[in-house]
Amino acid sequence: MLIIAYSEQVGPRLFGVILASLSSGLGEISFLQLTHFYSDWSLPGFSSGTGAAGLVGSFAFLLMTTWIGLSTKVTLTIFSTIPFAFWVTYAFVLPPADPNLSVKYDQIISSNGEDDTAGVAPEASMSMTVSSTIDRLSLYMVIPNVYLLMMLMFYEGLLGGLAYVNTYLLVSETVSIQNREFALGAVGMSDSAGIVLSGLVSLWLEKSLCGYQVSTGRPWCNMN
Repeated sequence: MLIIAYSEQVGPRLFGVILASLSSGLGEISFLQLTHFYSDWSLPGFSSGTGAAGLVGSFAFLLMTTWIGLSTKVTLTIFSTIPFAFWVTYAFVLPPADPNLSVKYDQIISSNGEDDTAGVAPEASMSMTVSSTIDRLSLYMVIPNVYLLMMLMFYEGLLGGLAYVNTYLLVSETVSIQNREFALGAVGMSDSAGIVLSGLVSLWLEKSLCGYQVSTGRPWCNMN
């Protein structure tokens, strides 16, 4: 983040973005694996926190740059101190990890004989359907009301978040204790790999969609 704040050229700033994304991805995978050693509330709590961080972070940046009037460089410098809060929280706020919690929970699942492997597909399918609908609407028509578009995007994000949480919950409930920590990390790596792949595809797709919009008389993506 400091590289982004104090660099004047595009190359170093892009490198800073790569480092920030890399550290964020590694942190997410590490925290997800650590939920294996805490109570069953730790996983949905972490997932809810990551979702809220996007909203709070965006609002905080808007508050500090637009309303308070701080420069982007100063704002990013202040934000760069936040990761120290992770260490403080882990070292002094969180209760000691109890590996026996996972053992007891696994025994409860085994004794009940229940294996809830359903639930991920509906949310994921609905999220893909809504996303595809929004894409098609943007191709063939202009949505006249921005609030309607925001509602559709909110609904899509809600379904995506439900699928995210439900997937990790099912992993923690159905995978054996010996493999659970590795499985949580593997799912996290798959999620990150999907984000990287979609970003690479968007390098071509965004230009293609912009060209299509311009060819149909909607040149807004080329407006500066």
